[in-house]
Amino acid sequence: MSSSYNRRARAGSLQPPAAQASTSRRAHRRTDPDETSELPTQLFSDDHLPLSFGAEFEMIIRPRADFLQRYSLVLPPFDSSERAFRDFNFSLLRSISNLITMTLFPCVVYDQNEGPKPNYKMEWHVTLDGSLSKKHRRDGFYPVEIVSSIIRGDASWAMVIDKFWAMLNTSFEFRRDMSCGFHIHISPATESYSLAQLRQMAKAVAFWEPMTARCAPPSRQDDVLGMFKSNVSNALSLAVDLSTVGGFAYVCRQIDSLARDEVCEYLCPDKHNSWNFRNAKEGGFGSIEFRRPPGVVDAKKAKHWIAFTMAFVEMAVQFNPAHFLHQPLPADEDEAVESSCLHREEKAFDHCLLACAKKLGVYAQLDPRLRQPDNTHSLHITSLSKEAMEWLKQHGDYQWSINS
Repeated sequence: MSSSYNRRARAGSLQPPAAQASTSRRAHRRTDPDETSELPTQLFSDDHLPLSFGAEFEMIIRPRADFLQRYSLVLPPFDSSERAFRDFNFSLLRSISNLITMTLFPCVVYDQNEGPKPNYKMEWHVTLDGSLSKKHRRDGFYPVEIVSSIIRGDASWAMVIDKFWAMLNTSFEFRRDMSCGFHIHISPATESYSLAQLRQMAKAVAFWEPMTARCAPPSRQDDVLGMFKSNVSNALSLAVDLSTVGGFAYVCRQIDSLARDEVCEYLCPDKHNSWNFRNAKEGGFGSIEFRRPPGVVDAKKAKHWIAFTMAFVEMAVQFNPAHFLHQPLPADEDEAVESSCLHREEKAFDHCLLACAKKLGVYAQLDPRLRQPDNTHSLHITSLSKEAMEWLKQHGDYQWSINS
C-alpha cells in the first residue's frame, strides 16, 4: 500500500512533500505566523470571498430517553431482526429531521434510492449511508448522516455549528467509529471557481496534498481505508506524472493546458479522493470537497476541520507553492537533507495556512495541534483488513471493537 506516511527522498526536487510516521512530529502544536516572513503576492482579488461550505456529518448515535419518549420511539432489543433494526433507523431519521426543523433549520429525510435531491441552498437533510458501520445497533447506536445546507463562511458560521451540536448533545450519545468521516464542500461567493482559480487549486493539491494528509490522524490515511485516497499516489495519471515524467513543473504545465472538466478528471478520477473536484465540473454544484477528516463527535472538532479546509482552499487559490521552496539546502545529500526539506516545507505550509486562516477570520477555530492524533481508547474499529490493522498498530494502541 502507498501512504502519505511513507518516507520518499526529495533531494531538493519539486515533487510533493514527503511524510513520516512520527507521532511526536504529527501532534506538535501550531505557532503563530511569523509576521516578519512575507507571503507571496496574491494571484487573485478577493471577489470570491466569503467562502461558503456544506458539511456532511457521518455519525453513530444513540437516542437519549427524552428523545425516545418525545417521538414515541422504542429501541429494538439487541437480538432483533435486520428488518426491525432498519425500520427503527428510518424512524430515527424522520425524528431527527423533525427535531432539526423544529429547533434550528428546515430539514428533510433524503432516500438516496428514490425521490428528488434536497435543495442544498435552503435545507438540511438526513440520510442513511451504507458505508457506516451497523455493528453498534445491538447497543442502541445507529448510523446516520446529517448534511447541512450551504452555509456562508462569514462571522456567524461558527455559531451555526455550535447551535447544531448543542441540539445534538441534548438528544443523543455518540460513539466514535472508524467508518465515519467528515466531508466539507467549499465553494466561492461566486458559487463556482473560475478556470484560472480551479487550475491554481489543482496545482496546490498536486503539491500539498501529502501535507494535508499528515494533518489527519493515522486512521484517515491511505493505508487504512479507500474512501479518501491521495490525489498524488497510486496509479493516478497525476501521480505518474509527478514521479516519472517531469515532476511538479511538468504537472503545472499540464494543468494549464487542460479544460475545466479535464482538470477535474486529472486530479480526481473518482469521488473517493482526498480532494474531490467532481462537483467543480461544468454543470456541477461548483464546490471542492475535502474527504480526509475523521468523523467528529463535538462542535470543536467540526469547527477545526471546517476552518482548516477554508484556510487551505484560500491558500491554494492564492499562492504558488513553489514560491516557498526556493531556499538553499544543506550540502550533504543524505537523510539530513530529506529531514531539512520536510521541515522547511512543513514550516512553509503551516505559515501560509495559518496566515490564510487569520485573513478569513477562522484562526481561533483551529485546534492548536494542526496534525491531529486519534483517540485510540474511544475509537471503535469494527471492520478492517488484517493488513490495515497491522499498519495502524504501528502508529498507536489501536484495538478491535467488542462489536467487530
